[in-house]
Amino acid sequence: MMSLEEKVQCFHNVFNQLSKTRQTEYLDNFCIRYTHDSTTIEGNTCSYFDTVLLLTEGLTPAGKQLNEVYEIVGHDKAIKLLLSYAQNKTAISEDVICALYKEVIFPVVHTNSYRKSEVYIRGATHCVVDTAHIYQEMKFFVADLSTKNFSSPIEKAAFAHAQLVKIHPFYDGNGRTSRLIMNLSLLNNDYPMLNIKKEMRSKYFFALNQYGENKDLNPFIKFMKTIMIHQIDEFLNKYRLQ
Repeated sequence: MMSLEEKVQCFHNVFNQLSKTRQTEYLDNFCIRYTHDSTTIEGNTCSYFDTVLLLTEGLTPAGKQLNEVYEIVGHDKAIKLLLSYAQNKTAISEDVICALYKEVIFPVVHTNSYRKSEVYIRGATHCVVDTAHIYQEMKFFVADLSTKNFSSPIEKAAFAHAQLVKIHPFYDGNGRTSRLIMNLSLLNNDYPMLNIKKEMRSKYFFALNQYGENKDLNPFIKFMKTIMIHQIDEFLNKYRLQ
């Protein structure tokens, strides 16, 4: 049985052998699915078909609230920015986090500041960082990402996501932004992006909550590894023989 690292290498080998057209097809489809799942996890009611038509044809879904349409458009803009960062191996910084967040909350005007009042995570059993410590915790967070020794790219990406959610620096969009930062960390370490499907929402929140409540990152690392393996297997089954 191949290790995760071997599967990742196999992913790259097969992906690099695809034509540019097939590579673009895969990435476009992945990003649309990722946008749909990431926004749906946060309560967006647009269907996958709605998302496809909106992002490929510019057709606004009937009967949906305007804010739901903006969530999809904003997330798509954020992924494009994420990919440009990854192409240049841009390190995760407060400026990068805020820039991705700005796209996520499109078309709201971003003030480049963190929240100034307390918020609570729906369904979580732990408290987020209080407002008085957000600026300090964000600096610690970015420093940890650049200086701590992580056992694997998965552990680093899991920490990036879980710790940013625990800090919860913004009023809204923290989950979507944290998943983007998770994926920037993966791409910067030569791992493929990871999509947490909407059907995994309960298991995803449970694993995240273990870190928020007990500082135990292992359940989330295990969760991410399982998804990554399954995702790569799906990719290989579809593209390896083409």
